[in-house]
Amino acid sequence: MHLPDNSQQFRALVLGKLRTYCDTKIWSFSYESFTCWLNNFDCKIEEYLALQLLDSLIVRSNEMAIASYERVFCQSVRQHLIKHNLIDVGTVSQWKEKLKNGSFNNELRFSPVRLNEDVGESGGTLYRMLSGILNTKRYTLTTKSTPKIIILIDDIIGSGEQFCQFAAEFNLKKS
Repeated sequence: MHLPDNSQQFRALVLGKLRTYCDTKIWSFSYESFTCWLNNFDCKIEEYLALQLLDSLIVRSNEMAIASYERVFCQSVRQHLIKHNLIDVGTVSQWKEKLKNGSFNNELRFSPVRLNEDVGESGGTLYRMLSGILNTKRYTLTTKSTPKIIILIDDIIGSGEQFCQFAAEFNLKKS
């Protein structure tokens, strides 16, 4: 394998992004931990591959994940419910308060995407993290009433294969 002609520019670009992420606390790592790790590579090709890996990393703090889901709930989900007149959501502040206190538990259910044989817990972990913005105990599928709407929670990172398996396993096409 030969290094691309722009490998030094790529190295500078990746290291610059890493420094920004670390210095601004977007990532909770020290910049030096990345540079020390890169110093372990004696071969420029191996270092280049390591830089490719670092460039493809997606790191989210719990706060970032929660903020992302809150934005999805308060914008996309809420707007979809309004557009299709599925439930009366009220104002944004009323919507947020009702989600938090469980008032929509007859109309809505939230469920993590998880296969019966799944050993991973990303959907369940995210679901538990959301307890600050919605009353997860009142919105579980084990609640007795039948909801109008089920909202599936997952980290949505990757190939989508897990969701395709989930849809087949729980026969979502029929529902």
